[in-house]
Amino acid sequence: MIKILIVGIGNLGNRYLEGLSLFKASLSLDIEIFDPIISSISKSKEFCKRNNIDNKIGKLGYFNNIEETTKYFDLAIVATTSDVRCKISEYLIKHKQIEMLILEKVLFQNLSDYERFEKLLDNSSIKCWVNHPRRLFPFYKKLKDSFEKKESIYLNVQGGNWGIGCNGLHFIDLLSYFVNSQEISISSKFLDNKIYPSKREGFIEFSGLLTGRVGNSYFSLFSSKEDSPTILTLSTNNFDLTISEQKGVIQKRFKDGDLNESFEKEKIVYFQSEITPIMLEDLINNKSCNLPTYRQASQLHAVFVESLLRKYNRITSLESISLPIT
Repeated sequence: MIKILIVGIGNLGNRYLEGLSLFKASLSLDIEIFDPIISSISKSKEFCKRNNIDNKIGKLGYFNNIEETTKYFDLAIVATTSDVRCKISEYLIKHKQIEMLILEKVLFQNLSDYERFEKLLDNSSIKCWVNHPRRLFPFYKKLKDSFEKKESIYLNVQGGNWGIGCNGLHFIDLLSYFVNSQEISISSKFLDNKIYPSKREGFIEFSGLLTGRVGNSYFSLFSSKEDSPTILTLSTNNFDLTISEQKGVIQKRFKDGDLNESFEKEKIVYFQSEITPIMLEDLINNKSCNLPTYRQASQLHAVFVESLLRKYNRITSLESISLPIT
């Protein structure tokens, strides 16, 4: 039996739970769910009932007090918002026996948390990854293999109202994955000089242009305030690739004399419920997975948060040490 803890049972936590229910193996799952908000637990129970999840999992228990959960877990998934993620993750390391840990992004809002948490991990035997799921999408795994070693890549993301603060790191991590580097610099000077409310209450968002470098490659992320489709463009010395993730449409233009073009259509985006069983199988069999480790991801996250925090403080005239994005 595999013991799993899910911390935070909002929409994302429920998708993890749904994905775990689809796991096919001889080993049964004993899942405990912690959330201090009673209404979230009630909604999750309704979600499980609608989707027949209870009958697909060996054992399932809900708790609104973290101290009432059991001591040992093979895997813990922290799917909370970023404002409490560090605190609850630290508690798990100090008071529970956990073999593997998966954290959601953005990791932490406060820069001082990154180094402190890394030291906690280093003093434990816990293996920790951060959920940047595009690394698990078959299309991007295949695309990574097509890049030449040490090839410079330019990644451009353009669209409307897609949330640079909430989602920008997913694209930056994708570039990091392609070029095998966490060496990063970011400029936030071209972001709009205005703070916007996030779709999630109590958090903020940015719009405008965020630029930077990962290794020897570059990125530009643009989000306007008007809704429009999000399009990715990847450029190398040999080709330009335009990707519409939601439509699954890929256009490739080769930079030879004839400017040959090709069009393809395939599934690109996978829901968390679809990739969780694949991720779990890898964790059980290999004690590893293709997500970035905490050390890899935190290097990107810390620079990202630092850059946006400077912009946030300039706009608001505050001296905040915490960036309220999630």
